[in-house]
Amino acid sequence: MHPAPLIETPPPITTQAFGDGAAAVARLEEIYERNTGFLRNRFEAYVNGVPFTADAVKFSFDRAGSDKSTNKDKRTFANISTQVVDDPVACACCRLSAMMLRNCAAS
Repeated sequence: MHPAPLIETPPPITTQAFGDGAAAVARLEEIYERNTGFLRNRFEAYVNGVPFTADAVKFSFDRAGSDKSTNKDKRTFANISTQVVDDPVACACCRLSAMMLRNCAAS
């Protein structure tokens, strides 16, 4: 059994009621900027060589299908059986994908 990797997520957003539409839109813009910034920073770290492992992929699929998941496709993920394998072909495909992503980000 592999230990679950640390998966970073942005901090939770507290529920807030609005009586003013402009204030609600401004808050949505803040949330959007925060979350897209978070994703952009993590993607840049990945492209710059932070390892993306099979354990991380397995954890993501397992989390998406868990009982506590809020993923809209939870039923689909719940029916996927996951395991980490040491497969040279799969590893080569992952390296090729990562290299293609790095090339795209560099251009």
